[in-house]
Amino acid sequence: MNIGSTPGDSGIMAAREDDRRRNQSHMWLVIRPTPTSELADCCWECDWTALANAFKGGLEGSEVYGLYHHEEQARNVAQSLLDVRDGKLDPSMVQK
Repeated sequence: MNIGSTPGDSGIMAAREDDRRRNQSHMWLVIRPTPTSELADCCWECDWTALANAFKGGLEGSEVYGLYHHEEQARNVAQSLLDVRDGKLDPSMVQK
């Protein structure tokens, strides 16, 4: 045991490691909206397998706006893209 650690520290460290692994394998995909897209059409959580399947299913690289680690950031970007499409926001205001 390391000096200053307690037996419960290993559980906390394991949980942090699980979170780190999940963050590396799960991401949020944002695609450019179509004229009829809603937020759920432009932003969704995926892992590497789901992303590969999306491309196999016809997703084009030009449709992808970005991949994000954080849901809130992805949803904000996707909503901004929808707002640009609807003329509510200047395109220069969309986060990359």
